[in-house]
Amino acid sequence: MSEKTRIIPVLSLSRRRMVKTERFQSPRYIGDPLNIVRIFAEKEVDELVLCEISASKEGRVPDFDLLERAASEASMPLCYGGGIRTVAEARRIIYLGYEKVAVNTATFDEPDFVARLVDTFGSQAVVASVDVERSSKGTYEVYSHAHRKVPELQPLRWVERLVKQGAGEILLNAVHKDGTLTGYDMDLLRLFAGRFDVPVIPCGGARSAEDMVTAVREGKLSALGVGARFVYEGRLRAVLPNYLSPEQRRAVGGAA
Repeated sequence: MSEKTRIIPVLSLSRRRMVKTERFQSPRYIGDPLNIVRIFAEKEVDELVLCEISASKEGRVPDFDLLERAASEASMPLCYGGGIRTVAEARRIIYLGYEKVAVNTATFDEPDFVARLVDTFGSQAVVASVDVERSSKGTYEVYSHAHRKVPELQPLRWVERLVKQGAGEILLNAVHKDGTLTGYDMDLLRLFAGRFDVPVIPCGGARSAEDMVTAVREGKLSALGVGARFVYEGRLRAVLPNYLSPEQRRAVGGAA
């Protein structure tokens, strides 16, 4: 486990607009993507993840022009996910300056897609994104926002399959926590804690630096993703891209 936990804003794109969802529904416009990437670069965030949430659902390829312009505004490591279906598309994104690509829907459609990406770019460049939803019975299932047939509903078994293919990181999105600002799903974090040799990066629910510290300690995390907490401010959820203070960064970063 790394000495310093990475604190990663995870931002959603939809047709050249930066948006924020709640439980993967009702995207709300929060601003111009280039401006928001610029703001996070100025705040010297550890990394930045950009997810195009409608590309796979609508069968669109990544917006390479927008991605190139976004990369020109960034001084931090970047990861992009959304609509990547071929090794050639992933290669183009990495060529534009992205250190990592994240894949989700394509892992359902092509069982060996992660392995092919790893063979081409190495594990360090490949993030497997996994969406998980909690049922009314308290059990967890892998979820497809693009309405694809999911080969394995059990999250641990699905992640194990992706890790065996060589995925360097797992981005674990809790659908039921997305945008709620109600805290991480600690049961889900404990379920994954220490089970894999690659970073499992939870995202969904973060509301405070204290939440993040608890998640890092109990989830044995070397990185964590944050969405709504870094785009909203205050009880009324005014749109204001933000990050942790230096003191909060030290507390979270050193909690592992």
